[in-house]
Amino acid sequence: MQLFYLLLLVEVVFILLNYYIQLEDVIAPSTMASIVVFCGSLIALYGAKKWETEIYPETIFIFLLGELSIFLAGMFSIIFRKKGYVDKKICKSIIHFGNKKEIVIMIISLALTFLYIVESIRVGLLLGGTGLRAFAYTKAAYMRGVFDYRMNLFIRQGFKVVMSLSYIAIFLFINNCFICQDNIKSNIAFLVVILDGCIITIASASRTEILRLFSAALLVFSVLYRDTKNWKKRSNERFLSKLLKLGIPISILIVVIAYFSKSIVKEEYVLTSEIDSLIDYLIFYVGSPVAVLNEKVHLKFSFQNILWGNKTEVNDFIYLGELNYGGNVGTIFDSCIWLNGAIKMMLFLFIVFFLSNVVYYNFLYKSVYGKRRNKNLILISYFYFIIVMSYYSNCFRIIFNRSNLFTFIVLLFSVFVIFDVKVKFHR
Repeated sequence: MQLFYLLLLVEVVFILLNYYIQLEDVIAPSTMASIVVFCGSLIALYGAKKWETEIYPETIFIFLLGELSIFLAGMFSIIFRKKGYVDKKICKSIIHFGNKKEIVIMIISLALTFLYIVESIRVGLLLGGTGLRAFAYTKAAYMRGVFDYRMNLFIRQGFKVVMSLSYIAIFLFINNCFICQDNIKSNIAFLVVILDGCIITIASASRTEILRLFSAALLVFSVLYRDTKNWKKRSNERFLSKLLKLGIPISILIVVIAYFSKSIVKEEYVLTSEIDSLIDYLIFYVGSPVAVLNEKVHLKFSFQNILWGNKTEVNDFIYLGELNYGGNVGTIFDSCIWLNGAIKMMLFLFIVFFLSNVVYYNFLYKSVYGKRRNKNLILISYFYFIIVMSYYSNCFRIIFNRSNLFTFIVLLFSVFVIFDVKVKFHR
């Protein structure tokens, strides 16, 4: 257990280093990644006894090199930071584009969500699912390449449209209600679209997209709120307080949704659905990636070959102790496994976080409120989950799959269509 505490100490050190070098900005990619990885490790500590997890020295070495790469990426990105921010009062605005247009968008979102639910259940029932568990059977069929029954192609693509609209709705709802203090009733269309995004995610037998929406909301709120404070460092304490007051209840709500939807998104024989306690469920999904990576590193590497890798194969799925369930994700540092070696992992992480920091500091940090910046904020928020979910897995790879690329194209189109109509700003 002493090595577990050493791991946590290493992570705390890098949180402080990143916080300092990133201008005391917790939302900066390097800082946020180090924070969420620490949270994952801390929660893994609570599950260590049940999972029979003993942290190995090789695992600490991997975390040390990974955190070092993230820190160095942030430090070198300073060279490319935008200069010349003008300190001035920000004119925040309530943004609407007409009741009729907003109602039309809400109806489209509702219709696409309803059609997706009905079609997914239809296919799932044909594949042997029962009740709402049919969602899981539909997803499993697509993942396994079973072509006996398929969803209607156009209805299935509706998922991407709803998710794209959800990212836009998140920006508009946060801007209007949380920043400009507009009443919720005037923004009910945006709230409905966000809820549609959550519902259609569960109907797709997944929950990851809900975390992605939460990640986007985190970035959007942080940028818009600090706009109003002119990005002053002295307002950071108040910002963190407000962020925690909003973020913690929403995080708890997401965990509750994930827990009660576990029987919907998993097939009957998937053993993780047997976790009964809400607390155990939280510990498993947030903390188990650390335990899984620890075991994979131990099986694959020794200090003699950890830097450049070896040909040893390890199972993708790792059981936790003597339990009948486990996982296959191992934090963002599992790139040491699929890239085969710590050196390649370090190079990969350096590139990812160097680019992430450059984008953040040049397009969002101390950016000036306006249509162009707000478009950029929505588009960049789509990718922020890569940073927030560092505790869980290396999510960088999934943005290049066909579905995610197509969703981003739809989002890109939607942003420019919606924001280039006659938008109404109310000061």
